[in-house]
Amino acid sequence: MTIETVSICNASCSFCPYPILEFPKKVMSDSLFENALSLAKKAQVEMVDFTPYLGEAFIDPQLISRIRKTRKELPDTYIWLVSNGTLLTRCNLDDLLTSGLSRINISFGVWGKEDYLKLYNIDAWDKVYEGIRALLTAKERLKSNVFVALWYRAIDFDLVRNHPENIAFLKQYGPLINKIEYSDVYHDILAISGQQPKTIKLETHLNTYPLMAASPCIHLGKLAATPTGNWYACYCSISDSYKQDKSWFYLGSANTPDLNLNDQLLRKMDDWTKGNIPDCCRFCPAYIPMSKGNDPITYNFN
Repeated sequence: MTIETVSICNASCSFCPYPILEFPKKVMSDSLFENALSLAKKAQVEMVDFTPYLGEAFIDPQLISRIRKTRKELPDTYIWLVSNGTLLTRCNLDDLLTSGLSRINISFGVWGKEDYLKLYNIDAWDKVYEGIRALLTAKERLKSNVFVALWYRAIDFDLVRNHPENIAFLKQYGPLINKIEYSDVYHDILAISGQQPKTIKLETHLNTYPLMAASPCIHLGKLAATPTGNWYACYCSISDSYKQDKSWFYLGSANTPDLNLNDQLLRKMDDWTKGNIPDCCRFCPAYIPMSKGNDPITYNFN
Protein backbone atom coordinates (compact mmCIF):
# COMPACT_ATOMS: atom_id res chain seq x y z
CA MET A 1 0.00 0.00 0.00
CA THR A 2 1.10 3.54 -0.77
CA ILE A 3 0.18 6.21 1.76
CA GLU A 4 0.82 9.53 0.07
CA THR A 5 0.79 11.95 2.97
CA VAL A 6 1.72 14.93 0.78
CA SER A 7 1.28 15.87 -2.88
CA ILE A 8 3.55 18.92 -2.86
CA CYS A 9 7.10 19.22 -4.19
CA ASN A 10 9.83 21.80 -3.63
CA ALA A 11 11.54 21.14 -6.98
CA SER A 12 10.62 21.49 -10.66
CA CYS A 13 12.65 18.63 -12.09
CA SER A 14 13.14 18.63 -15.85
CA PHE A 15 12.30 14.91 -15.94
CA CYS A 16 9.08 15.16 -13.89
CA PRO A 17 5.58 16.26 -14.97
CA TYR A 18 4.86 17.89 -11.59
CA PRO A 19 5.32 21.48 -12.89
CA ILE A 20 2.91 21.03 -15.80
CA LEU A 21 0.10 18.93 -14.31
CA GLU A 22 -2.96 20.31 -12.56
CA PHE A 23 -3.86 18.33 -9.46
CA PRO A 24 -4.52 19.12 -5.78
CA LYS A 25 -1.41 20.07 -3.78
CA LYS A 26 -2.20 19.01 -0.21
CA VAL A 27 -0.95 17.48 3.01
CA MET A 28 -2.95 14.48 4.25
CA SER A 29 -5.15 15.21 7.24
CA ASP A 30 -4.84 13.23 10.46
CA SER A 31 -8.25 11.62 9.92
CA LEU A 32 -7.33 10.41 6.43
CA PHE A 33 -4.02 9.06 7.68
CA GLU A 34 -5.74 7.18 10.49
CA ASN A 35 -8.23 5.79 7.98
CA ALA A 36 -5.48 4.57 5.66
CA LEU A 37 -3.45 3.10 8.50
CA SER A 38 -6.50 1.30 9.86
CA LEU A 39 -7.18 -0.24 6.45
CA ALA A 40 -3.54 -1.25 6.09
CA LYS A 41 -3.68 -2.96 9.48
CA LYS A 42 -6.91 -4.80 8.68
CA ALA A 43 -5.56 -5.89 5.30
CA GLN A 44 -2.27 -7.01 6.88
CA VAL A 45 -0.28 -5.32 4.12
CA GLU A 46 3.34 -6.40 3.87
CA MET A 47 4.74 -3.09 2.62
CA VAL A 48 3.87 0.57 3.18
CA ASP A 49 5.37 3.10 0.76
CA PHE A 50 5.38 6.76 1.81
CA THR A 51 6.66 7.98 -1.58
CA PRO A 52 4.36 10.61 -3.10
CA TYR A 53 3.17 9.98 -6.64
CA LEU A 54 4.40 13.47 -7.53
CA GLY A 55 5.92 15.28 -4.56
CA GLU A 56 8.52 15.25 -1.79
CA ALA A 57 7.76 13.14 1.27
CA PHE A 58 9.65 15.30 3.78
CA ILE A 59 7.42 18.30 3.09
CA ASP A 60 4.95 16.56 5.40
CA PRO A 61 5.92 17.96 8.84
CA GLN A 62 4.53 14.82 10.48
CA LEU A 63 6.29 12.30 8.26
CA ILE A 64 8.62 10.84 10.90
CA SER A 65 5.90 10.58 13.54
CA ARG A 66 3.62 8.91 10.98
CA ILE A 67 6.33 6.41 10.11
CA ARG A 68 6.77 5.71 13.81
CA LYS A 69 3.03 5.17 14.26
CA THR A 70 2.92 2.87 11.21
CA ARG A 71 5.71 0.76 12.69
CA LYS A 72 3.83 0.54 15.99
CA GLU A 73 0.59 -0.52 14.30
CA LEU A 74 2.28 -2.78 11.70
CA PRO A 75 5.40 -4.16 13.42
CA ASP A 76 6.31 -6.61 10.65
CA THR A 77 5.62 -4.37 7.66
CA TYR A 78 8.38 -3.11 5.35
CA ILE A 79 8.26 0.71 5.40
CA TRP A 80 10.11 2.77 2.83
CA LEU A 81 10.13 5.95 0.75
CA VAL A 82 11.91 7.82 -2.04
CA SER A 83 13.10 11.39 -1.44
CA ASN A 84 14.99 14.06 -3.38
CA GLY A 85 17.10 14.64 -0.26
CA THR A 86 16.70 18.41 -0.22
CA LEU A 87 15.17 18.54 3.26
CA LEU A 88 17.38 16.04 5.08
CA THR A 89 19.34 18.89 6.66
CA ARG A 90 16.12 20.05 8.37
CA CYS A 91 15.33 16.62 9.83
CA ASN A 92 16.35 15.06 13.07
CA LEU A 93 18.15 12.18 11.37
CA ASP A 94 18.43 10.21 14.61
CA ASP A 95 14.64 10.30 14.86
CA LEU A 96 14.33 9.26 11.21
CA LEU A 97 16.71 6.31 11.53
CA THR A 98 15.02 5.08 14.71
CA SER A 99 11.45 5.66 13.51
CA GLY A 100 10.96 2.14 12.16
CA LEU A 101 11.82 3.05 8.59
CA SER A 102 13.14 0.05 6.65
CA ARG A 103 14.55 1.79 3.59
CA ILE A 104 15.14 5.24 2.11
CA ASN A 105 16.02 5.90 -1.53
CA ILE A 106 17.59 9.26 -2.37
CA SER A 107 17.09 10.51 -5.92
CA PHE A 108 20.59 11.90 -6.11
CA GLY A 109 21.60 12.50 -9.73
CA VAL A 110 24.32 14.61 -11.36
CA TRP A 111 27.33 16.03 -9.55
CA GLY A 112 27.90 19.67 -8.75
CA LYS A 113 25.84 22.78 -8.27
CA GLU A 114 25.59 23.87 -11.91
CA ASP A 115 24.41 20.54 -13.31
CA TYR A 116 22.03 19.98 -10.39
CA LEU A 117 20.34 23.30 -11.05
CA LYS A 118 19.88 22.41 -14.74
CA LEU A 119 18.28 19.06 -13.98
CA TYR A 120 16.28 19.78 -10.82
CA ASN A 121 15.58 23.51 -11.37
CA ILE A 122 16.31 24.21 -7.72
CA ASP A 123 19.52 25.56 -6.17
CA ALA A 124 19.82 22.79 -3.60
CA TRP A 125 22.96 20.84 -4.46
CA ASP A 126 24.82 21.91 -1.32
CA LYS A 127 21.87 20.93 0.90
CA VAL A 128 21.42 17.56 -0.80
CA TYR A 129 25.10 16.69 -0.58
CA GLU A 130 25.29 17.82 3.05
CA GLY A 131 22.09 15.96 3.91
CA ILE A 132 23.21 12.66 2.40
CA ARG A 133 26.55 12.80 4.20
CA ALA A 134 24.78 13.64 7.47
CA LEU A 135 22.37 10.73 6.95
CA LEU A 136 25.21 8.27 6.34
CA THR A 137 27.22 9.63 9.26
CA ALA A 138 24.22 9.21 11.56
CA LYS A 139 23.67 5.70 10.22
CA GLU A 140 27.27 4.80 11.12
CA ARG A 141 27.08 6.40 14.57
CA LEU A 142 23.79 4.69 15.44
CA LYS A 143 24.85 1.42 13.84
CA SER A 144 21.51 1.61 12.06
CA ASN A 145 20.33 -1.15 9.74
CA VAL A 146 18.11 1.16 7.67
CA PHE A 147 18.69 0.34 3.98
CA VAL A 148 20.06 3.45 2.21
CA ALA A 149 20.04 3.55 -1.59
CA LEU A 150 21.36 6.29 -3.85
CA TRP A 151 19.61 6.67 -7.17
CA TYR A 152 21.81 8.64 -9.56
CA ARG A 153 19.53 10.03 -12.25
CA ALA A 154 21.56 11.87 -14.87
CA ILE A 155 21.58 12.82 -18.53
CA ASP A 156 25.00 11.16 -18.86
CA PHE A 157 25.48 8.83 -15.91
CA ASP A 158 28.99 7.79 -17.04
CA LEU A 159 30.19 11.35 -16.40
CA VAL A 160 28.66 11.25 -12.92
CA ARG A 161 29.94 7.77 -12.10
CA ASN A 162 33.49 8.71 -13.10
CA HIS A 163 33.52 12.17 -11.54
CA PRO A 164 36.57 12.42 -9.22
CA GLU A 165 34.53 13.93 -6.37
CA ASN A 166 31.90 11.20 -6.68
CA ILE A 167 34.61 8.53 -6.60
CA ALA A 168 36.05 10.11 -3.44
CA PHE A 169 32.58 10.35 -1.87
CA LEU A 170 31.85 6.67 -2.54
CA LYS A 171 35.25 5.64 -1.25
CA GLN A 172 34.47 7.38 2.05
CA TYR A 173 30.81 6.41 2.46
CA GLY A 174 30.52 3.31 0.28
CA PRO A 175 30.30 0.80 3.16
CA LEU A 176 27.25 2.65 4.53
CA ILE A 177 25.37 2.66 1.21
CA ASN A 178 23.37 -0.49 0.55
CA LYS A 179 22.63 0.10 -3.12
CA ILE A 180 23.80 2.45 -5.88
CA GLU A 181 21.91 2.75 -9.15
CA TYR A 182 22.78 4.85 -12.18
CA SER A 183 20.07 5.53 -14.74
CA ASP A 184 19.10 7.99 -17.44
CA VAL A 185 16.28 10.35 -16.55
CA TYR A 186 12.97 10.21 -18.35
CA HIS A 187 9.31 10.28 -17.49
CA ASP A 188 6.59 8.55 -19.44
CA ILE A 189 3.87 11.08 -18.65
CA LEU A 190 6.01 13.81 -20.20
CA ALA A 191 6.87 11.60 -23.15
CA ILE A 192 3.22 10.75 -23.78
CA SER A 193 2.21 14.40 -23.50
CA GLY A 194 4.89 15.50 -25.97
CA GLN A 195 6.37 17.87 -23.39
CA GLN A 196 9.50 15.84 -22.68
CA PRO A 197 12.58 18.13 -22.91
CA LYS A 198 14.83 17.18 -25.82
CA THR A 199 17.81 16.97 -23.46
CA ILE A 200 16.25 14.01 -21.67
CA LYS A 201 16.86 10.56 -23.10
CA LEU A 202 13.89 8.28 -23.65
CA GLU A 203 13.97 4.55 -23.24
CA THR A 204 12.69 2.49 -26.13
CA HIS A 205 9.44 0.95 -24.98
CA LEU A 206 7.84 -2.09 -26.52
CA ASN A 207 4.09 -2.22 -27.00
CA THR A 208 3.16 -4.78 -24.38
CA TYR A 209 -0.57 -4.43 -25.01
CA PRO A 210 -1.02 -7.94 -26.50
CA LEU A 211 0.40 -9.42 -23.29
CA MET A 212 -1.64 -7.11 -21.09
CA ALA A 213 -4.91 -8.11 -22.71
CA ALA A 214 -4.26 -11.67 -21.62
CA SER A 215 -2.83 -11.03 -18.17
CA PRO A 216 -3.31 -8.15 -15.71
CA CYS A 217 -0.26 -6.39 -14.30
CA ILE A 218 1.01 -7.65 -10.97
CA HIS A 219 1.00 -4.04 -9.74
CA LEU A 220 -2.76 -3.84 -10.17
CA GLY A 221 -3.96 -4.14 -6.60
CA LYS A 222 -1.30 -2.07 -4.85
CA LEU A 223 -3.67 0.19 -2.95
CA ALA A 224 -2.87 3.88 -2.61
CA ALA A 225 -4.39 6.52 -0.34
CA THR A 226 -3.86 10.18 -1.23
CA PRO A 227 -4.17 13.51 0.60
CA THR A 228 -7.41 14.12 -1.33
CA GLY A 229 -8.97 11.02 0.25
CA ASN A 230 -9.01 9.12 -3.04
CA TRP A 231 -8.18 5.43 -3.30
CA TYR A 232 -6.37 3.93 -6.28
CA ALA A 233 -5.36 0.50 -7.53
CA CYS A 234 -1.75 0.90 -8.76
CA TYR A 235 0.12 4.11 -8.11
CA CYS A 236 3.28 3.75 -10.17
CA SER A 237 4.79 6.69 -12.07
CA ILE A 238 3.35 5.34 -15.33
CA SER A 239 -0.28 5.53 -14.23
CA ASP A 240 -2.71 8.36 -14.91
CA SER A 241 -3.58 8.83 -11.23
CA TYR A 242 -2.88 12.56 -11.50
CA LYS A 243 -6.31 12.73 -13.16
CA GLN A 244 -7.81 12.12 -9.72
CA ASP A 245 -11.34 10.69 -9.93
CA LYS A 246 -11.08 10.60 -13.74
CA SER A 247 -8.17 8.15 -13.53
CA TRP A 248 -8.71 4.59 -14.78
CA PHE A 249 -7.22 3.39 -11.48
CA TYR A 250 -9.59 5.40 -9.26
CA LEU A 251 -11.46 3.13 -6.83
CA GLY A 252 -13.41 5.68 -4.82
CA SER A 253 -13.26 8.27 -2.07
CA ALA A 254 -12.70 7.73 1.62
CA ASN A 255 -15.70 10.01 2.10
CA THR A 256 -17.99 7.54 0.34
CA PRO A 257 -20.06 5.58 2.87
CA ASP A 258 -19.64 1.80 2.70
CA LEU A 259 -17.01 1.94 -0.05
CA ASN A 260 -16.03 -1.65 -0.89
CA LEU A 261 -12.49 -1.54 -2.23
CA ASN A 262 -12.48 -5.25 -3.03
CA ASP A 263 -15.54 -4.93 -5.27
CA GLN A 264 -14.03 -1.92 -7.03
CA LEU A 265 -10.72 -3.71 -7.51
CA LEU A 266 -12.39 -6.82 -8.92
CA ARG A 267 -14.24 -4.63 -11.43
CA LYS A 268 -10.90 -3.21 -12.56
CA MET A 269 -9.51 -6.73 -12.89
CA ASP A 270 -12.53 -7.72 -14.95
CA ASP A 271 -12.16 -4.66 -17.20
CA TRP A 272 -8.50 -5.49 -17.73
CA THR A 273 -9.11 -9.11 -18.70
CA LYS A 274 -11.69 -7.89 -21.23
CA GLY A 275 -9.03 -5.72 -22.85
CA ASN A 276 -10.22 -2.40 -21.45
CA ILE A 277 -6.69 -1.30 -20.58
CA PRO A 278 -5.75 2.33 -19.84
CA ASP A 279 -3.70 4.07 -22.51
CA CYS A 280 -0.97 4.96 -20.02
CA CYS A 281 -0.16 1.26 -19.58
CA ARG A 282 0.20 0.21 -23.21
CA PHE A 283 3.91 1.00 -23.37
CA CYS A 284 4.62 0.57 -19.66
CA PRO A 285 8.23 -0.50 -18.93
CA ALA A 286 7.20 -1.68 -15.45
CA TYR A 287 4.53 -4.16 -16.61
CA ILE A 288 4.86 -7.55 -14.93
CA PRO A 289 2.14 -10.05 -15.84
CA MET A 290 0.40 -11.99 -13.12
CA SER A 291 1.18 -15.68 -13.18
CA LYS A 292 -1.49 -17.85 -14.74
CA GLY A 293 -3.73 -19.39 -12.16
CA ASN A 294 -3.33 -16.58 -9.64
CA ASP A 295 -6.47 -15.79 -7.73
CA PRO A 296 -7.79 -12.22 -8.02
CA ILE A 297 -6.22 -9.88 -5.50
CA THR A 298 -8.50 -9.28 -2.54
CA TYR A 299 -7.96 -7.81 0.91
CA ASN A 300 -9.42 -8.78 4.23
CA PHE A 301 -10.85 -5.56 5.63
CA ASN A 302 -13.00 -7.28 8.23
